[in-house]
Amino acid sequence: MIGFLEDYVSPNVSFFEWMSMGVFYFAIMSVLMAFLLPLLFKPEVKDLSEAVFAWPMALIVMATMVIFWWAGVLPYEFGIDITRIPGAGE
Repeated sequence: MIGFLEDYVSPNVSFFEWMSMGVFYFAIMSVLMAFLLPLLFKPEVKDLSEAVFAWPMALIVMATMVIFWWAGVLPYEFGIDITRIPGAGE
């Protein structure tokens, strides 16, 4: 979406500015959907105790994804060229 905006408006939005707007929107929409979706789509299953064990594994997977994502994004955000680090581009 930001690429589309750059073609027409040419905004200079950094990654952190983009994320600061996105995190706010995400927080509002998450709370809204947490209340709205169960009202619109009634759950068919009453007991979710069997699915509770999956949460710790899901959190571990998500944390791992975020760590690897930040490791790939941050060098470019601060102007570090990963190919110039000895042994990194091989």
